Amino acid sequence: MSVKERIKEMRKREREEMNPIRYKMNHYGNPIFFTLIVLALLSIAIVGERATNELWCLLPAGVTVLLLGTLVAVSETIKKKELETELKRWEYLFKTDVSFEENLLHTDDVETGIEYDLTPKGMKVILPIKGEQVFDEVKENEFFLPWDDVEIALATDNYARRVRFAFAVIDVSKQSADGEYTPTEKDVHFLPLEEELIGFLRRYDLERKVSVEWRYLQRQPSDAFRQIMEKGYIATLIDENGKRVKREKADGLYVD
Repeated sequence: MSVKERIKEMRKREREEMNPIRYKMNHYGNPIFFTLIVLALLSIAIVGERATNELWCLLPAGVTVLLLGTLVAVSETIKKKELETELKRWEYLFKTDVSFEENLLHTDDVETGIEYDLTPKGMKVILPIKGEQVFDEVKENEFFLPWDDVEIALATDNYARRVRFAFAVIDVSKQSADGEYTPTEKDVHFLPLEEELIGFLRRYDLERKVSVEWRYLQRQPSDAFRQIMEKGYIATLIDENGKRVKREKADGLYVD
């Protein structure tokens, strides 16, 4: 794929996934602002050489300052609008009356094709069948993870400044007492964060296993969303005293 095709594909994906107001600002608004600012700076240099009165230089300088101020103000307005849009898009995360009445929840990871059956005792992982395997061999592509052998983390992403969530179920059964084991890619399973999944975890008291970022998201949604949109993850949390603490020092926070 050529560079031109890659750029075209990237812009197509951004057009599909990015907030429309952000897309227009990035591809149309910003270039126009920067072009006007460059022209204003050039006019300062030209006027400065030819003008007999230094006051003439103030006009393009004032225009430059005005353009910069407008760009900053517009950017902040767009950020606020994006935050409002994302909070609205994920508003079901903050429902307190979410319930799930079944004993089994089936879900899957669209990107990998892995399917999951969640039960009160654990999670069955069903790997995609490759090649011409017969039905009897399907069992080799299934295994069971008890809830006692996993940790659940809130996975986040901010591609195109759109917030994305998933619950990362991590197999920690191989972890030693000193915690030196590092899970591999095969030990981490991403479950789409849907309303039914939240209801399932709450029904079987599994929500307590989710990392502190999930609890922080529930208590401080605006700040959590802002950090995810800017950095892709929640880097700091606000403690009970209103002070910010780094994520690695926050495991004891927001425990009911």
